Amino acid sequence: MRWDTHVDFARGEVYATETKSGKDRSIPMSEDCRHLLLELKERAAAGDYLFTYAGKPIIDPRTAWAEAVSDAGLEDFHFHDLRHTFATRLGDAGASAFDIAALLGHSSINMTARHTHATEAGKRRAIAALDAWCGQVFGHRRFRGEIL
Repeated sequence: MRWDTHVDFARGEVYATETKSGKDRSIPMSEDCRHLLLELKERAAAGDYLFTYAGKPIIDPRTAWAEAVSDAGLEDFHFHDLRHTFATRLGDAGASAFDIAALLGHSSINMTARHTHATEAGKRRAIAALDAWCGQVFGHRRFRGEIL
């Protein structure tokens, strides 16, 4: 990835090009991502590439990933796992399946469903939302053994 073609700080977007689907897309930057990329750019000095090693662009990201996983002491952790984590965290944060699909570049919600996994916190929030909705619709009555 290159700074000039893949990162737009003014618009707050990162551009995914040469994707598996063949469709380019823009991905909004979070504030944390923006700060991280600005710091990375500052460290990169005058380099053109986002990701480098010893001042040279990383040619094979698989090798770099394998080394990073090994250095971190992780086992059986694949780059694609990050997409699952991203999708799951977006869902957990309340993002719609359509927004998650767009961010991942999926043309089908079915593919997104394969990447998004339920979490305990997400399930509890869903039940709390249902409880709040029921409170609005039915009032704040508590049912004590009463059958409606």
